Amino acid sequence: MPDESNKLYLYEALELRAEYEARIKTLKDCLSETRQNRNRSFFNRDEEGQYRPSSGFDITEVRDQIKALEYKRRKLNSAIQQTNFQHQMEHDGDTINLNEALELRKGLNVQIGELHTQAEMTLISSGKAPDH
Repeated sequence: MPDESNKLYLYEALELRAEYEARIKTLKDCLSETRQNRNRSFFNRDEEGQYRPSSGFDITEVRDQIKALEYKRRKLNSAIQQTNFQHQMEHDGDTINLNEALELRKGLNVQIGELHTQAEMTLISSGKAPDH
């Protein structure tokens, strides 16, 4: 929910972006050029065996909705990136922005994966199989 000044919290913006992306994917799946939609209920076969949109399904309206959602997602992505660079925090006695913190997290996740692989290799070389 937006706060008193009609601003979203960052976690809300991330959720909203995911909603936009899911809705865009769903709408794109409805378009005639998408292969996976051919057996869906909003397409019927005509006399020649060709797939045609069901009555009430307006492809132009769907494309307009996709365009509007893509615009909103693009603006939201821009605002999220701007926030990531503007907001500062302390880390190990240094001031970093959210973007740098996210990069640190990525690096730590890579290190965790490497340590996990090393631990597994140590167990395998010692004759003990890892429990998965």
